[in-house]
Amino acid sequence: MFALIDPFFREPQPGWVDPAQLDMLNTFHELQSVRSQAWGREVWVAQDERPLLDPRKLPYLVRLQGPDDPLISDLIMAAEQEAQAAEDQIQSVFSVGAFIESGSAPETLMKRLSSMWTLRLTLPPRHVRVADPRVFEFLARLLPEALLQQWLGPVARWHLRCRQGDWLRLTGAADDSLIEDETDWYQRAKRLQDMEQLPASFPQAVAYYRKLQLSGVVSEVLNRMQQHSRITNSAAAHSAVWSAVDRALERGLLDDDDLVACAWRTLSDPGFERCLGMPDRNATYSGCIGSHPLAQALHLAATKQRGRLAHLFAQIDSELEEPHS
Repeated sequence: MFALIDPFFREPQPGWVDPAQLDMLNTFHELQSVRSQAWGREVWVAQDERPLLDPRKLPYLVRLQGPDDPLISDLIMAAEQEAQAAEDQIQSVFSVGAFIESGSAPETLMKRLSSMWTLRLTLPPRHVRVADPRVFEFLARLLPEALLQQWLGPVARWHLRCRQGDWLRLTGAADDSLIEDETDWYQRAKRLQDMEQLPASFPQAVAYYRKLQLSGVVSEVLNRMQQHSRITNSAAAHSAVWSAVDRALERGLLDDDDLVACAWRTLSDPGFERCLGMPDRNATYSGCIGSHPLAQALHLAATKQRGRLAHLFAQIDSELEEPHS
């Protein structure tokens, strides 16, 4: 078993390394050695020839010493503290990414992870922070189970802390639970070897690309739900947010901030949809405008004042709350 660590924003405890010391390192071997000393465990870093990020910012693996390793409980506690700090809006930094089980050699597993965080749906390729549990949960909820298993490949199990605090176990194609008969059992080693030879490939469908473009919007709405204690079931929360974002898109909104404002209003204000009426998917936006001020605000945000929907909503709410003379 391994711990996947994300040093993108900071070096976590207990494996903290002084950033000034990291700046002095010149090779992958030096980086791996310093981190191994800090953790008191074997560590593997990504050794991409052309990394999309500074190699010191890329995720790395820490080998755990079996299920009874005391470091596991320390990392779980750190993950809980990071999640609480994010919920309290103190600091939104997640350095404990996941616990990973795999029969692959650590070097091979590290290459697989590197191909997972290099998204080639765009040119140039884009780095996806799969070691951030919020990002990975977004991807896990986005992909159908079969595609997720294929993407994980030789990663047998990926243990992830969800937004509401539960730990989710995701299985890759190498997980023994997917073996159906005796023949498959005896071919486990070859199956794993075949998986290791292929890089992770995120589905190329246009629909997934469009949803990835909205990942920031969905994440921000989920953050607001979490801060207002509105997430009791993570899967249901993701589904509700996607539904609200889709409705915001149907209303003609294009700016990310406007999509966040509209989706959050949809989820937090039960009367919002009644004020507007659901738009006709086959009509132009101008054909869906109602007389309510909130509807007028949506029209302005979709046409002349993009990026200002939150401000327009706040202005309307303030006016509606003013006492009549």
